[in-house]
Amino acid sequence: MSTAVMREVETVTARELAEKMKTEQLELIDVRTPAEYREVHASPARNVPLETFDSRKVMANRQFKQNGKLYVICRSGNRSMQACRKLRDAGYENIVNVE
Repeated sequence: MSTAVMREVETVTARELAEKMKTEQLELIDVRTPAEYREVHASPARNVPLETFDSRKVMANRQFKQNGKLYVICRSGNRSMQACRKLRDAGYENIVNVE
């Protein structure tokens, strides 16, 4: 993963996300496998596995404001960064990777 891509995508820690969720309604997608998602996930994350990830479908199915931030999470931040990169490559902005 290039550092240029990492610089383009805003990143927050899971702790920072948890703090934001206390006061804001956030849109969150979890790109882990369905089995991993069933084990544990942040509520109200929607499961969109990386192996079937389609940027256009994700953006078409947004639950909140189309121009609001979309937070992307996984277990370690690697798969979520890959999903963020796919969204960026498709021309979408306001994407936040959760590490």
